[in-house]
Amino acid sequence: QSDITPYSKDELASLLESFQIHFPDHYPQALTLARTGMRLGEALALQWDDIDFEERFITIQRTFSRGKIGLPKNGKRRRIDMSKQLTKVLKDARHKRKIETINKGWGKVPKWVFVSIAGTPLDVNHWRKRVFYKAIEKAELRKIRVHDIRHTYASLLIQAGESLAYVRDQLAHPSISITVDISGHLSPGRNTDAVDRLDDPPEEATIRNLYATNEKRRNQ
Repeated sequence: QSDITPYSKDELASLLESFQIHFPDHYPQALTLARTGMRLGEALALQWDDIDFEERFITIQRTFSRGKIGLPKNGKRRRIDMSKQLTKVLKDARHKRKIETINKGWGKVPKWVFVSIAGTPLDVNHWRKRVFYKAIEKAELRKIRVHDIRHTYASLLIQAGESLAYVRDQLAHPSISITVDISGHLSPGRNTDAVDRLDDPPEEATIRNLYATNEKRRNQ
């Protein structure tokens, strides 16, 4: 846990803005990572048929690892929810891809959601070094790993009051105990509202305090 360094909401917003300004072609991918918590290999292995724009969910059923396509980390398919913002951005990206396909004479739209300028799958290490870290530099943010965007997603969900069970399902953790171990500490102080609800109502607290004061005086 000591090397988990998620961004705050403001830091994440600055990073996404950096992508929009300096790497606009890669902004859809950055937003996908930020709004779904999927792993980089899973994002690079996404195909357009994996996205349900009407019901707003993405099916994760493969990943890129060491240059090869394989099953997701836990070996199981899963569905993750899409926000309205991400749905719109990916819809726009699909439309632009169709135009790009015609302009570049590719013949048919590449099945991969995120591709190189040649229409081929992106290289994981190239994207990490030449795009992600450069976007961080441009935003003048502290350097984090791509995987920490996944932890940022979990942290922000927890801060927003979502259940650990929902976070577990979105991240595809095999058990909720793993979610707690990895993400449960990322939002210190997030339960102050819960403990505040244990306090006496203001009127009762005042009565009890007055009673305690009068009792003390009598004993003196």
